[in-house]
Amino acid sequence: MIRRIFHSVDTPLLYVTLALILGGLLILASASMVLSQKHYGTSTYYVVHQVFYAGTLGILGFLAGIGVHYRFWRRVALPLMVLSLVLLALLFLPQLGIASGGATRWLDIGPISFQPSELLKFSFVVYLASWLDSKREKIRSISHGLIPFAMMMAVVGMFLLMQPDIGTLGVMVATAGLLYFVGGG
Repeated sequence: MIRRIFHSVDTPLLYVTLALILGGLLILASASMVLSQKHYGTSTYYVVHQVFYAGTLGILGFLAGIGVHYRFWRRVALPLMVLSLVLLALLFLPQLGIASGGATRWLDIGPISFQPSELLKFSFVVYLASWLDSKREKIRSISHGLIPFAMMMAVVGMFLLMQPDIGTLGVMVATAGLLYFVGGG
C-alpha cells in the first residue's frame, strides 16, 4: 500500500518542496537565533518548535492529501470557497473578529482562533482550478473568461482589503493570475 502511494508521487515536486522547507528552516534559524537564546536559553527553540508542530501537521496533511483523488477537490471546490468567504465575513462581527494593530485578521470561535485568509489561499486555488477546467473552451473569451475571473478576484480582494491584509492579497493576485494564464486565459 505505502509503495503504491509513493510510486505515484511526483518526485521533482517532492524535492522542490523539501528544498523549500529546508530553506525556510534555515531562514527561521538565522532570523530567530538571538531572540530564541534570549527568551528560552537555547538558540534553536523556534526551529525545533516549527519542525515538531508544523512538521507533524505537514506530514499528516501530506499523508491525508496523497490518497485523495483530484476529482474530490473538484466536487468540494465551491462549498470550500463559500465556507472561506463566510469565515472572512465573520471577521467583521465584533464578538468574533480579533482586531490587532489596525487589522482584523483573526477569527476567534470558541477554543480556537485562526486566520480565515489561510483557508482562502487553499480554497481559492482549488476553486479557480476547477472553474478554469470547466471553462476550458471559453476561457479566452472576455465575457466568459476575463470578466468572471475579474469579478472573483474583486470579491476576494474586497474581503482582504477590508481586513486589511495586503500581503495575502498580493499572493492571491499573483497566484490567480498565474493560474489564469496557465489555464489558457
